[in-house]
Amino acid sequence: EWGALENIIYKNYVVEEFDFPQDWYDFTGVGCDWGWENPSTGIFIGVKEHDIYIVDEIYESHIINATLINMISQHQEMLQWERLPIVGDSAEPARLEEFEQAGFEVYPAEKKVTDGIAFVQGFRLHIHPRCVNTLREVQAYRRRTDRNGIILEEPVKWMDHAMDAIRYWVYTFVRKLSMAG
Repeated sequence: EWGALENIIYKNYVVEEFDFPQDWYDFTGVGCDWGWENPSTGIFIGVKEHDIYIVDEIYESHIINATLINMISQHQEMLQWERLPIVGDSAEPARLEEFEQAGFEVYPAEKKVTDGIAFVQGFRLHIHPRCVNTLREVQAYRRRTDRNGIILEEPVKWMDHAMDAIRYWVYTFVRKLSMAG
């Protein structure tokens, strides 16, 4: 029996090749979600008007923060991006502090899940094909259903690390900038 798509969270995405320089975007940065058994993620994001570009990803299990910081620096250099604000999961402030000590501009994530999802849904997502884990997650990211089959607002807590990282950065950083401007 084929599954219904009505509980898919993000239908507003396309997969496409793009290669814009950093100054083409209105904002750029990295959303991070921490993990050990689950992957730690670093999602490189560019925003242009009402479009979010998922440019690159780090998606690795069993790495310490120093390794993630080094990987983000390497990806940043490869992309030729500078001054990337990092928004990371606020549940582990020591990790945020390590990024700050490494010279990054760091923000703790605003973790309002349903508000954050609704905010991200206001954009069109462009996912670069090299972001295979992000693509896999966006295709599987669904709302929970209760035992009566009623679709709930909150997502299923499974395979959502890139989705969390994107939501953290967009809802925390872009929303803050758009409210200030």
